[in-house]
Amino acid sequence: MIPLSLLKVFDLSLSNANVKFDHATGRIYTKFDTQLMNQLTGKKMAGKLAVSGNLQLDTVSNSVILNDAEVDDFVIDGVEPKYADAMTGLAKMLGSQLLNGLNLYTVKADSLKVGTT
Repeated sequence: MIPLSLLKVFDLSLSNANVKFDHATGRIYTKFDTQLMNQLTGKKMAGKLAVSGNLQLDTVSNSVILNDAEVDDFVIDGVEPKYADAMTGLAKMLGSQLLNGLNLYTVKADSLKVGTT
């Protein structure tokens, strides 16, 4: 589970990642089960979040970085359509900015050695 706090109002938990790689475009597509907790009202909502992007290896930091990130879809169950469209638009705008350049994994230096090299 991946917990995130958004504007100190919403707590977002992501779980059950379904990851696919598109060889034609080189993009990785991930869909998460999502739990959104409103800290002001105490209301918890469930839904789905879909994110895509390109993976890049940063040889300076030995990290896998997510570039050209996009929030492809953000759906919260039970939200009225007029609010759902606004939430999806906001998630696409902010999510892409927050996720672009995200360090997904750093490879430890000793994991890069083969024998004595």
